[in-house]
Amino acid sequence: MIGQSANPRQGGSVVGTVASVKRIAALTPQLKLVLGAHNIPVAQPSVLPRVVGAIQSVRAGKGEVKPAGAGKAIHSIDGFSFLLHAPQ
Repeated sequence: MIGQSANPRQGGSVVGTVASVKRIAALTPQLKLVLGAHNIPVAQPSVLPRVVGAIQSVRAGKGEVKPAGAGKAIHSIDGFSFLLHAPQ
């Protein structure tokens, strides 16, 4: 697994997460290192566009989904997993 992201909090939005990651990924050519808040604490900037692709694939219904507690699910694809609201 490359990394995980969590967004289950009340008011959390996958749309907001995608927008945020896209903004950060746009900086990839200028970055030397990604210092993440969790999981892999140090990563190469080249991982950022891959995160964008993975979260967009999850939004499109691709990947594997496993329950992760009340109202939550882990969506996994391409070495990434995202803790999100469970699909309705």
